[in-house]
Amino acid sequence: MKLVCAPGDHAFTEDGSLNVVLYGQPQASIGARSARGGAGQAAMNHILRERLLAAPRAWDFLSIALAVVTADLAELRSESADGWTRELDLTIAVADPVFWNGQAAALEAALKFLSTDQWRLRFIGGGFQPAPPRDTVFPMEDCVVLLSGGLDSLIGAIDLAAMGKKPLAVSNVVRGDGDNQVAFAQAIGGGLRHLPLNHNANPPWRKEDLSAPGL
Repeated sequence: MKLVCAPGDHAFTEDGSLNVVLYGQPQASIGARSARGGAGQAAMNHILRERLLAAPRAWDFLSIALAVVTADLAELRSESADGWTRELDLTIAVADPVFWNGQAAALEAALKFLSTDQWRLRFIGGGFQPAPPRDTVFPMEDCVVLLSGGLDSLIGAIDLAAMGKKPLAVSNVVRGDGDNQVAFAQAIGGGLRHLPLNHNANPPWRKEDLSAPGL
């Protein structure tokens, strides 16, 4: 499957690829496969509402992650040649395509290890870069910890707090884990500031079951 993942002002073409609108709502277009996917609008709104100033490459990395999650949902393993291994070809809009094309091989290898699929990543310009927020908030925390609601990330957060660190807890909101994420953040180190984000990755057809092994 081929995907083109870019902000809504990108000049998408109807060439058979799945067009994915990053940080916005997809709108229908004309064609046999007219529906578009979308991802990231809720996460963007939350970050901007918190008045956080993310580095340009941080926004790029988030765009890459959103594209990967959408691809993982959109391509059904049952429709692959061997019933499992998928071939995923992603074109992703970023602010620094030269840098990220230099990292493409490493990212592809990491994704293959995680999902057992074949990945091809290509980066183009035009990635999302919001204007700096007014009255920017600079968190007092000295590190970031991913808090999934599972045991591994919980142990990592506890270890950081025990070392005297003050982590900012970031979670991908997952149904069934949200209460644990909140409870863990409140319990660790006297209470951690918690940033729950939702990727909102939404392909325009039936989704792959991510509860199976893989991403």
